[in-house]
Amino acid sequence: MASSVSLIFETTYKPKVKANGQLHSNFPYLYIYPEIVEVEPNEEFEVAVVIFNLTDAYYTPPENPTLKYPLGNLYGFDIQLGWDPDVIEYVNHTTTVPVEDYPDPQPPSPYPGILHEPYFQIKDEVNETGIPGAAPGALAWVAYSSLDPAEPFNGNGTVAVITFHVKGIGSTFIKIISSTLVDVNVQPISHTVQNGYFSNYTPQPAKVGVSPATIINSTLSPCHNFSIDIYAQEIVELNSFELYLNYNTSVLDIVNITINPIFPTTTIEVMEEQGRALLGGSLPEDAGISNYQILASVDFHVTDVGESYLNITDITLLDIYGNSIPIGSIENGYFSNMLVTKMRVYPPELIESALKIGDKFTIAIQIENVINMYGYSFKLTYDTDVLTYLGASVIPPDSQAEFTVEQDVNDAEGYIWIKVQYYEPATPISIYAAKNVTEITFLIQNYGMTVLDLCETEIVDQYNTQIPHEEEDGFFATMIRDVAILNVEIVSANVVYPGRIVLINVTAINLGNMTTETFNVTVYYDENIIATERVTLEPQANITLTFQFDTTGLEPCNNFTIWAEASSVPYEVDLSNNILHDGWVKIKMLGDINGDGKIDILDVTAAGYSYGSHEGDSNWNPDADIAEPYGVIDIFDIVTLTYHYGETCT
Repeated sequence: MASSVSLIFETTYKPKVKANGQLHSNFPYLYIYPEIVEVEPNEEFEVAVVIFNLTDAYYTPPENPTLKYPLGNLYGFDIQLGWDPDVIEYVNHTTTVPVEDYPDPQPPSPYPGILHEPYFQIKDEVNETGIPGAAPGALAWVAYSSLDPAEPFNGNGTVAVITFHVKGIGSTFIKIISSTLVDVNVQPISHTVQNGYFSNYTPQPAKVGVSPATIINSTLSPCHNFSIDIYAQEIVELNSFELYLNYNTSVLDIVNITINPIFPTTTIEVMEEQGRALLGGSLPEDAGISNYQILASVDFHVTDVGESYLNITDITLLDIYGNSIPIGSIENGYFSNMLVTKMRVYPPELIESALKIGDKFTIAIQIENVINMYGYSFKLTYDTDVLTYLGASVIPPDSQAEFTVEQDVNDAEGYIWIKVQYYEPATPISIYAAKNVTEITFLIQNYGMTVLDLCETEIVDQYNTQIPHEEEDGFFATMIRDVAILNVEIVSANVVYPGRIVLINVTAINLGNMTTETFNVTVYYDENIIATERVTLEPQANITLTFQFDTTGLEPCNNFTIWAEASSVPYEVDLSNNILHDGWVKIKMLGDINGDGKIDILDVTAAGYSYGSHEGDSNWNPDADIAEPYGVIDIFDIVTLTYHYGETCT
């Protein structure tokens, strides 16, 4: 059975259901109990189909006092269920009819069976390939009726208990596809339903972004328009979304928002003064979309020269089960009709735990937002203790090949200088989105970090005139991931009677240089686990944990080695320091006060010295307190000691 179960309703819960749009707490309720989560593949779990709150009463709608809808006196039911057999598969079921045969609660339901005898079975079938005559998607069909002179059923009852086997990782509704409840007068009983839900998977983070992410175009002057899309990718069964788009109202106005027509229900609200727009859409119940999807398109009108971030905030993504889909990353947008030419190292940061000494990697020098470029040069410096230069490649941003390359490399001092100059018949080059113009390959020489300092940069036009620009450095680091056990120390007596507690301090440390690590610290005696604690440590931080070693059941005259282990973390550079053996615990015979392996006159003398003392007295010796009543050294301790007199560890 499942080890972790989350219930839809506690047994004391009285659900409220809707009738003609109004909430009523006195209506019958048909639901799946409980909702099951975190059940591992190959395990089994049970659910119950439950009818709640059948009463000998009627509902009269206020708008039509002549109508009466029965709320109980159940005499028959017809219920069809469905689920995804690729996720969970049917094992068996018990239809708990009549209540006379099932008078007690039917776990997991807190209620007994349902209907009174005599009764008639109309339908009781499960077929995961489909049931002829059933509603589409129905895999289980149970229909029963009481027979005269049976009494009608009221109260709360269990219709059936179904056992499922978990086939794999996934989610599925355990759905009440159709349900008819009939009273003793052969009238339908008004009720509402609540489907069950199974899930044992962790939703994968989605990415939400603006496309194109960067719009830098000086031709988009005031009175021009442009459009962006807001997308979601790496989504699984998205049912609805809601988000805010923020923009600079001094530069842009929103003129139109279109939600993807796949969403029949939409929300659009533009708050012009705040520079904020609410966008939302939802699919019908149980419908979902996956992978990459355009959520909405937004048309902007340019009102001035300037820039605007197009930021997405307050994102809510829900799947078909109503679960929140986590957001892994957000790619916000940027608009500018002011050109800012840049030369940069890309990626700006390269911090990789997977990279190790002897590996190679490549970075790029990029240029963006330049008009009429006809040449460029740069110097890149680096720490030669960390990196060794291997080579560089010039990458033309277009198809023109009329250029010269000059290069000066000094790996001993740690710099690279490259100059690229175009000549006729090459024409000036304009670049808007960032492009690689040079790629440089390094060899990792040692663990460490270095700034990839981009300096002495020049960008020129065809007249060799300097084009103003910004430069952005890069950063490289070999991410050291290393956890270790620094110390294992027994801080209480280590020669003890069976059943005594030994206190052990274990100090763990994160020796890494950049990453907060979460790992397990486990302490052992010989090959047996004493206890495990999970810790989270920032780089270079340590923690001392105190473990209690309960020696109950251990045989005397045995020595046990004490050691501790830190579980490894991904890409750990050194596993040799994850384990530390240090210390031992000896289990001694009852009465071996001094722990020398024999019970002799030395032990009797020690007990005699403490005779009559109580815990806390100056001559108190806890190792002499070997018999009840504990807390005092008395005749019972002496008799116990002398009884074992002469025993030795062989």
